[in-house]
Amino acid sequence: MHNAERANERYRLLARHIPNAAVALFDTNLNYLMMDGSLVHERGIDPKVYEGTPLAHTITDAPLRNMMRKKCAGVFDGESHYIQFQWEEAVFAWDIAPVYDQGSVYMGMLFVRDITEDFRTRQEMERLLKQAEEALRIRDNFLSVAAHELKTPLTSVIGFAQLLKHRAWGNLSEADQKVLQVVLHQSDKLSAMIDAVLDVSRISQGRLDIRRQDCDLAALVSTMCTQMQITTEHHTIQCDIPKRLPCSIDQKRIEQVVRNLLSNAIKYMPDGGLVSLSLNRVADEAILTVTDHGIGIPAEALEHLFEQYYRAENVGTNVNTAISGLGVGLYVSSEIVKQHGGTITALSDGRYRGATFIVRLPV
Repeated sequence: MHNAERANERYRLLARHIPNAAVALFDTNLNYLMMDGSLVHERGIDPKVYEGTPLAHTITDAPLRNMMRKKCAGVFDGESHYIQFQWEEAVFAWDIAPVYDQGSVYMGMLFVRDITEDFRTRQEMERLLKQAEEALRIRDNFLSVAAHELKTPLTSVIGFAQLLKHRAWGNLSEADQKVLQVVLHQSDKLSAMIDAVLDVSRISQGRLDIRRQDCDLAALVSTMCTQMQITTEHHTIQCDIPKRLPCSIDQKRIEQVVRNLLSNAIKYMPDGGLVSLSLNRVADEAILTVTDHGIGIPAEALEHLFEQYYRAENVGTNVNTAISGLGVGLYVSSEIVKQHGGTITALSDGRYRGATFIVRLPV
């Protein structure tokens, strides 16, 4: 049996075992040497009718027929081609390649596949992806507009509450003072939530500005610890901070990160307890560590913790009992740290084993 005959038989056996496909071999005159496969048999055609006939003689579309013959002719110059086209209601893919024997091209191979189902599936996936992207764009635009609209009246509420505290604090009863403190505290929380939503919008648009300036990170962290301690009576924030740690950072943004980590430590330790914060310099890095002894983080949640709108399963889903939150604080914090050239990681031994967050910033 000659090389060509053996090749014909090999390709014929191969073609019959590939679903929705056919294999053709052709000579330098661009005539079929062999054509076989499930696509041929499904149409009730005897494969032998192709032998010796011109390539693509059954294709009525002249431009497609001419392109096919041109590409097939190129294989004898060592070319390979991939063509995808629609014919009637089906979509096909052609792989055209040379077949070598002892370093020389002695025939060409045409591998034909019916990819209609895959093509339509891909089209549907692309449609759904565009639909999802548009829905996300609308959502982000709505959140951004809503946050801006909420920010204006909230700023007035906070301003007037602070003015009332400044002017009339001494004339208020103890009960009224507590009410005013609650108004200020809850307004600050709401303002921080609105800022986080606005930051998500800025991040998605690539507009989260980082404005570095020289400052003392130790002083910044110490101030945040003092401010956050005032907000809780049931938690103790224990700080281990050096006297000075000079660095170049966006002070407002790093304050936001520290506030978020301390706020989370307090929030996810609902029964109160010790929150430990340490700050030190190791080589060219400032390392900030915040540890709590609260509800912990499930192992399966750790890799998703810094994703947008992600909340671990153990924070609860019941509106009356769940720990509140939007799932954006850690996402925004991670983006701030990344834009400083740093990293933020979370560690936990699991549920009810507490959590540790480690921020590394170049100094």
